[in-house]
Amino acid sequence: MNTFLTRPSSLPAQSLSPKWASSGPSDATISGTDRHAALEALIKHNDDSLAKFLPENEKEAVLWAFEYIKRVAPADDHEIISERKLEIKRGGGVVLEGTPDVTCGDVIFDLKWRRFDYSAQMAAYALGLMQLRGTDHATAHLLFGDGTFYEVLEFSRQSAERIVYSILDQVADQSLECRASKYCDWCSKKLSCEILRRHVDAVGQECAVAPLETLDLIQPVEVARALNMANAVTIWANSIKEKAKEQAERGMQIPGYTLRSKSAGREIDPAFINEVFSTLDLPSEDFLGCCKLSVSKLEKLYAEKRGLKPKEVKAELNSKLSDFLVNKPQITYLEKEN
Repeated sequence: MNTFLTRPSSLPAQSLSPKWASSGPSDATISGTDRHAALEALIKHNDDSLAKFLPENEKEAVLWAFEYIKRVAPADDHEIISERKLEIKRGGGVVLEGTPDVTCGDVIFDLKWRRFDYSAQMAAYALGLMQLRGTDHATAHLLFGDGTFYEVLEFSRQSAERIVYSILDQVADQSLECRASKYCDWCSKKLSCEILRRHVDAVGQECAVAPLETLDLIQPVEVARALNMANAVTIWANSIKEKAKEQAERGMQIPGYTLRSKSAGREIDPAFINEVFSTLDLPSEDFLGCCKLSVSKLEKLYAEKRGLKPKEVKAELNSKLSDFLVNKPQITYLEKEN
């Protein structure tokens, strides 16, 4: 198995913060994997079964991307290929590997969710495709599911090499200091990052919080300082975010930011629980295994039906349900002393 210095998906972050490293899977990346699997099934087999399991807005986005690819791809002359692994070479050796969602001739299609600058990642894919095909031009179509709009990027071999190789040189240069950027929140090194420490110390001085001498967090006093700093910065940051959101909701156009909404998770309306049970025709024990019963709501309902006071309800239900009640795992947290 080859080990490379980085990967195409990290290049946008490393173009600004050259020592950036991914912090690993998140809810967003897992959702992205589900969308890509649904698109792959459509491309390879015209199968929409995986898309049907996505939230409605994501399903619509994947179907839109599929229709866009069918309409735009030069399929009369080239095969539409899903998940083709590309090698990016330099000086006769492979320096990167990447897998765009779809390729067709000299054209790349990649499904994203929210709009971001993915030009460096697309440059790597374009370079790998041009090297594979022996061509000097490639086009990348970025398909953004949130809002269903697209962006087209054109690359020559020279422009793609300039983008990709310059970032690789930055990443490889051990003497080059990293830079803070909008990608820091997704970096695995953020806890021990010297650049962020300087920024935090600067804020700490303004907040009259003791400066951190290290983020290794070995000595208890340094752990306390880190928590003090985090609390001060968090209070300020949360206040800024809330105020900015209020301004955007009133119509303010904030450069570089867009006010968006996303659908919450789906749930069954409790008012129709009996109808759902009848509709699905599942064994009762299997169906009930998917249900969650709120003890607080049960206590309230029981009090209303029996005409009891809250304390009486708790005592009576605890007695009647003692064999069925379980405690949730204990929550552990740090509370600042007065």
